[in-house]
Amino acid sequence: MSTLQELLDPELPVSGVALLAFDSHSGVLVRTPSSTLIFDPVGIAVEKVARADAIIVTHEHADHLNVPLVRELQQKTGAAVITTPFVAGLLRGVPPQRLRPLEIGGATSIKGNALRAWPSVHPGRQPLSFLLETEERVRLYHPSDSDPFPEMADLARQGEPDLLLYLGSSLEKALQIVGLVRPQTLLSRYLEPTQLERRLEEERTGTRSVVLHPLEIFHQPAQ
Repeated sequence: MSTLQELLDPELPVSGVALLAFDSHSGVLVRTPSSTLIFDPVGIAVEKVARADAIIVTHEHADHLNVPLVRELQQKTGAAVITTPFVAGLLRGVPPQRLRPLEIGGATSIKGNALRAWPSVHPGRQPLSFLLETEERVRLYHPSDSDPFPEMADLARQGEPDLLLYLGSSLEKALQIVGLVRPQTLLSRYLEPTQLERRLEEERTGTRSVVLHPLEIFHQPAQ
């Protein structure tokens, strides 16, 4: 059984958060005890995705949005599609009652998980970053392609996230976001691990580093 099949198997219990990065730049699947969420589904084989409660698209760039793929995934799973108003307008064929466009500060609930839209400093039409708080109170911040910005520090003041998902390739930007957000764990894919760990230690952030390898499952807490 592949790791993706394991993560989607409703018979296998999940506590906390289980996370899997697809073999694409931005696609990430997050499973909580009650739900399955897919962020920016690009490069995902639809036939392998048996379930999804929410499809979340951060912005319209081609490495984050594939309109036919989102439409096909939604039709197969019945998932809600949570995204920007601009992207929602592109998703013709998705039932309007399954679309949940959010603006900055907006929030929605997915089976007891709270998802809040945050700003994103990135070229595009209404790009968003997202804070997910699961039913077990695990907090995951996903800035998507956003550059650091001062208001990120509000996340730490509201309660430091357990997880920061950084899918960029800039070590300096990653460290700036860590300094603002103060997560317990930084999850990254494209940063050199040894250099990252050395810099985190030098800056005494208290944040540990975990590299996400494509199609391998990360658990919080560890299993």
